[in-house]
Amino acid sequence: MQSTREPKFSTFMNVALALAKQSSCIRRHVGCVLTDKYHRIIGTGYNGTHRGASHCIDSPCAGAGLPSTTGLELCEAIHAEQNALMMCHDVMQVDSCFVTVSPCLHCMKMLLNTTCREIYYLQAYDEVAVEMWRLNKRSAFNVVNV
Repeated sequence: MQSTREPKFSTFMNVALALAKQSSCIRRHVGCVLTDKYHRIIGTGYNGTHRGASHCIDSPCAGAGLPSTTGLELCEAIHAEQNALMMCHDVMQVDSCFVTVSPCLHCMKMLLNTTCREIYYLQAYDEVAVEMWRLNKRSAFNVVNV
């Protein structure tokens, strides 16, 4: 008998997609799920402003209208990967990262400083970050079709 269970990567990516709907950033809606080696969720996040700040969708920040990959220093959003890592009790337990958009260079540096072995994503964002991952982890990103 064939299993009707959804593959784990699809399940976690669907959770990341659901989290992305909570984003308060005008530029991009991103969700992230971190799992441990036993495929348990240990951190989740989506991009948006810090606690107490106006949401960019209500009051656009200085980076809101800029083209993709530019003006990150003007954007007030905390990235989904950053929020997920902040919610994770032990970043040395991270095995896999499921994110709707591949990490930017800053988030990649943070992920490289954990035990993360795999990154799954739906949409490519920063090729420099991808190359940094490959050089340091000697592993490729995984594209997931949900």
